[in-house]
Amino acid sequence: WWFSSSDRSYHALETTECDCGFQDSLAHINEVFRTQGPFDGVFAFSQGACLAAMLCKLASNQDGADTNLEEIRKKYDSIKFKFSILVAGFKSGQTQHRVFFDQNIKSSIPTLHVIGEIDKVIPCDMSTSLLDYFDKPSVFRHTGGHCVPVNAEAKNTYIEFFNKVSN
Repeated sequence: WWFSSSDRSYHALETTECDCGFQDSLAHINEVFRTQGPFDGVFAFSQGACLAAMLCKLASNQDGADTNLEEIRKKYDSIKFKFSILVAGFKSGQTQHRVFFDQNIKSSIPTLHVIGEIDKVIPCDMSTSLLDYFDKPSVFRHTGGHCVPVNAEAKNTYIEFFNKVSN
């Protein structure tokens, strides 16, 4: 978790220089991966999906990455996984996080992006724009809002994605 404002609030629609708590969150996640891993995948929702999108860049082993990103990878070297499901994900608006969002070097981690067509918290276009940072992302669009869909169509999509990444 991190805050986008000095009043300790978070607003996904804002561009700011405040990411209070972000480094602590990365350190905690790195420690969890180090002591409790390995993990096959990451399932994340909303701001967590924003974070997981950045974790995908850390878990990808790709040549040509920005020097700053390589330094971050070395610092949080226990964060490794094979796939991610990002529900209501979006690109972080914190300027310090731009290093994670290079469209020239897309994350190779297989992802399923779950996007709510009437999401009022993370608008559909924000979730859709996140797709640009991934190599061959899978997408499931649902007619709901800011939620994790669990109807039959969603469950079948999850199962299909799990089958795809387990091969």
